[in-house]
Amino acid sequence: WKVKLKVWKNSILMKMGMNNQSQHLKIMELELLRFSSTKDSTSGILSLINDDGSKEFLSYTIEDPYREKKVKHITRFADGRYQIKFRAVGGFHSRYLKRYGDQYHKGMLELQDVKGYSGAEYTFVLIHCGNSAKSSSGCVIIGDTQTNNKTKEFGWVSASRNNYLKTYPIIRDALLKGDEVWINVIDYDHKPKEDHDQNKDKVKIGGGVFCRKCNEKFTII
Repeated sequence: WKVKLKVWKNSILMKMGMNNQSQHLKIMELELLRFSSTKDSTSGILSLINDDGSKEFLSYTIEDPYREKKVKHITRFADGRYQIKFRAVGGFHSRYLKRYGDQYHKGMLELQDVKGYSGAEYTFVLIHCGNSAKSSSGCVIIGDTQTNNKTKEFGWVSASRNNYLKTYPIIRDALLKGDEVWINVIDYDHKPKEDHDQNKDKVKIGGGVFCRKCNEKFTII
């Protein structure tokens, strides 16, 4: 019975430890708002959502253009909610490790379980440096300043590496602490699909639903 009591005590202590860890677990919320779309690029803003609901600007973004059906390397992924984790393998990781060193770079920031507008799977969707949609290949490019993509072919963000030095540590440090990081991708830049529900009040768009009655967009997760 002493052995059973010891096992029981250890089980209780383990559960208490797990509860304490879960109490300290935080979730970092990011928002990628896409506001301008052309035939060759998508412009947006990446923000950090604070605990009080306010939003802190992190960077301008440039991506590939919207297409309902995925064309490899030149189509952005669908709006929705995606978790971000480290990707510590692959060519990007090797180059950034060489560029920034292992004290700074702990892995690329990779979106998980990414889908396209027609349901196609996306892999290796990263947040990284670049200047235009030519550098995107389905990924999110960040920068300090942005040129209107209506006037600049393939769009443009400048001072990308400078911005990466500021934005990457914010997300990196949260992940290193064991916190979860999620990015909420919102499309404001293209018309809803003409795919109506029976009551005609809801329209399916990308990875979510737009409600005509309440004039709000809800993302399906």
